[in-house]
Amino acid sequence: MTTAVLLDAKSFVGKGRAMADGELVTAAHIEGMLKAQGLAKRGILPGDMVWIYTGWSENWKARATGVDRGGTRGAGGVDAAAQDRASAGAACAHRAGMRRGSSEQGRGRASARDAADGGQWRARYIEQRLGLLDAPRSGAPRTIDDARVDALIAKTLDSVPAGATRWSTRSMARDMGLTQTAVSRIWRAFGLQPHRQDTFKLSSDPMFVDKVRDIVWLYLDPPLKAMVLCVDEKSQIQALDRTQPLLPLAPGIPERRTHDYARHGTTTLFAALDIATGEVIGEMHRRHRSSEFLQFLHTIEANVPAQLDVHLVMCIGRDMI
Repeated sequence: MTTAVLLDAKSFVGKGRAMADGELVTAAHIEGMLKAQGLAKRGILPGDMVWIYTGWSENWKARATGVDRGGTRGAGGVDAAAQDRASAGAACAHRAGMRRGSSEQGRGRASARDAADGGQWRARYIEQRLGLLDAPRSGAPRTIDDARVDALIAKTLDSVPAGATRWSTRSMARDMGLTQTAVSRIWRAFGLQPHRQDTFKLSSDPMFVDKVRDIVWLYLDPPLKAMVLCVDEKSQIQALDRTQPLLPLAPGIPERRTHDYARHGTTTLFAALDIATGEVIGEMHRRHRSSEFLQFLHTIEANVPAQLDVHLVMCIGRDMI
């Protein structure tokens, strides 16, 4: 994205007067203007469009009307104005070429549209002092006022349609007398997504907060010469296999498999996660009984160094131990 930087040479270099023909803006002037406008730390970055307001157009307007700085029309003012306009056009073309050259070095390319837009911004700044803000655009007035938008949002949040569980853009449009596109645009603007649902769980355990603090601090600050493991289980894992071998990946063809499968019973996964290192101790068993879980605890004992104590955090039913 291109950023425009506007420097006021008329105020900094000319001390409030328009700069005269042949008066130059040096690199030292640019550094001083950047510092005076609070842009010293940022500077001029590659790709920036730099506009320098010199006030030279005021001199050109005065000469184009044949009026000197004292307000009187000089002799031969019309011819002098024509000559000044011609020289001004050549000077502007020269400066535009210099701007295009510097812009090509920073951005890689420049277009005639960029130059035209830049001239429009500069003229607007000189005449209206609007800065780099956009002017009001033409277009049709709003047909949906704030009251209708507020009513649509309230209906979305506080009600459901008859015979359905949630609103759709089309049902809401029919009910509110709007178009489906307008409803969709308003919902997007306010982040409303009636088609989505999420889940939550609130614990009824009065000691829940204390238990959470104990477990979190055990993870964050484990005892010396101890290992903290998070133990959990996943039962009834289906062992499935495809009825035919897979067809391998090929250029332009993805890996393919049959849509049907053969069941090979279920299995149970026991796992222990070392929070500090991310290492997982896992074991698969065909059945899910206390004897299999006890066997997994022996596996943990065999994989933990003998000099370390073991702290297990396990979830049994609704309780953490």
